[in-house]
Amino acid sequence: MKNCKNCFWYDKCEDRCDNDIEVDCDYYEPLDDEEIAIEEYEKDLKERAQVYQELIDEQNG
Repeated sequence: MKNCKNCFWYDKCEDRCDNDIEVDCDYYEPLDDEEIAIEEYEKDLKERAQVYQELIDEQNG
């Protein structure tokens, strides 16, 4: 069983459960090491911001 509250996406998940679940969630990512998870999340945000800025620059150019 997986504990939703131990999932990286818990506070953003629309299908959030209040109890342990027996089925595998496609989005489940355990918080083994919170620092690594935060670094990965911040890296992803920066990449998305860069792609978004490129799209804006392309439209304005």
